[in-house]
Amino acid sequence: MRATMTAGFFTLLLSLSAFAQIKDSILANGKVQAASEREVKPAAAGRIKKLYAGLGNHVKAGDILVELELSGGTVRAPVNGIILTIPVKEKQEVVPADGTDTGTTLMTIGDPSQLLVQTHVNLKDASKLFLEQIIQITADSRPEGEAELCFIAPIATTINSIKGLEVKALIKKPGSRLKPGMTVQLSVPTASL
Repeated sequence: MRATMTAGFFTLLLSLSAFAQIKDSILANGKVQAASEREVKPAAAGRIKKLYAGLGNHVKAGDILVELELSGGTVRAPVNGIILTIPVKEKQEVVPADGTDTGTTLMTIGDPSQLLVQTHVNLKDASKLFLEQIIQITADSRPEGEAELCFIAPIATTINSIKGLEVKALIKKPGSRLKPGMTVQLSVPTASL
């Protein structure tokens, strides 16, 4: 009887394995960002007299964002979007970009209706990735949808002592919970057994 039970047990395991599918996935953390972001910089040097927009404000191309004291000029929004960052304060000295200086970033404007997620994947796993591959996104253990792989860097970089490739994926139908700057978890199915 013992041999029969053992044989039955193995038969059961083999039968169950026909229904179960084992999936291999790459797991990584990524950062959500607006698919198009634009840094706003002054055209001339000066001191900030007044900031006209705040974090999260919706702006339209041409809206006045900053008034400069010394040059008397204004800085206008180059595109429609939402103010994502303001790394400056009133009364701060600012400089324009030129051949030797990147200039002072006054604000960053982005379009939150199109989001992407960016991550760094180690070289061992990066070889399993391909453009248009579907990636599952979760935030705080809650499913947040899918993204489609749209960029794989052509050259490896080292981040936190791990050599890998920068990867970006465009989020399909971003939900209202996903915001630029959030960290999300990515699962990239690579094979099924």
